[in-house]
Amino acid sequence: GLAPMISDKTVTIKIVDVNDNAPEIEVTSFSSVIPEDSKSGTTVALISVSDLDSGVNGKVSCSVPEDMPFKLLSSPHNNVYSLVTSSTLDREMTAHYDITLSAKDEGNPPLSSLKTVTVHVSDVNDNSPEFIGSPYTFYVMENNAHGTSLFSLFAFDRDSDENALISYQIWKDNLKENKYASFINVNSENGAIYALKTFDFETIKTFQFHV
Repeated sequence: GLAPMISDKTVTIKIVDVNDNAPEIEVTSFSSVIPEDSKSGTTVALISVSDLDSGVNGKVSCSVPEDMPFKLLSSPHNNVYSLVTSSTLDREMTAHYDITLSAKDEGNPPLSSLKTVTVHVSDVNDNSPEFIGSPYTFYVMENNAHGTSLFSLFAFDRDSDENALISYQIWKDNLKENKYASFINVNSENGAIYALKTFDFETIKTFQFHV
């Protein structure tokens, strides 16, 4: 009209959240190497998950595969977990684990994220050396020359690095030298048995010793 009238009204627009953000996984305090004799419950890493959405769209749970010796423990703080060992480890069976962390929200449809952490299992000296083919029997011609190589032993150790190094020696019973130690000796590094003197069949026909 010639004298227009004006009215105003406040309009409130509410934005409804949709599930358009996938969860995020953050790994902190991560121990990438743990000894194989670690007790069950040893903490490997701290993990936090978050989601920018709200309500159920932002509610997140985290999990790890059930076929690995690890599990997640939730903390009193929301969306914070501890990754811990759930059983004993054996480096000789499995030297490392690629652990897939999975975070999933409760939206419809749900969104999820994956993150992989690699844990290496370090060796401890938990295996004794093993001889191949023990017990051994070998034959020596009499009148042999001093220093003649008679036989070679071979042992291995399932451990690694310095824990797998092997030294050979003639075994002593009750700290007393084996009575045949003067007949033979063993190379401490390669297990070669060699004669220290000449053998005489008429004097000695057979003997045993331990290495």
